[in-house]
Amino acid sequence: MELHTLRARLLEGIRSKAARGELRLRLPVGLVWGEREGEILLDPDEEVARALRNVFERFAVLGSVRRVWLWFLEHKLPFPSRPHNRDLRWLPPSYPHARQRPVPSGLCRRLRLR
Repeated sequence: MELHTLRARLLEGIRSKAARGELRLRLPVGLVWGEREGEILLDPDEEVARALRNVFERFAVLGSVRRVWLWFLEHKLPFPSRPHNRDLRWLPPSYPHARQRPVPSGLCRRLRLR
């Protein structure tokens, strides 16, 4: 079988799983999968949830990811990191990382309402 055929079949399987609501990708730090299908919640760790809420609150006030990043650096606030589902670490926030993995806007709106 050709590689492009294998890749096409794998991608179709992923799309099919997503259409059924069974595709669960790794979420950004601060968010966890809930019990119900497709449910996304804030991390049960209160410190992590507080850091994420702080990001949303600062973004509402400052209006840009870069300004939020600079605010975190100015106040010497660490941000939670959980690389590849390992142990939680607190690191200085990284601007390139924040730009590469933005949280979908619909999710931001849902979290803001809670």
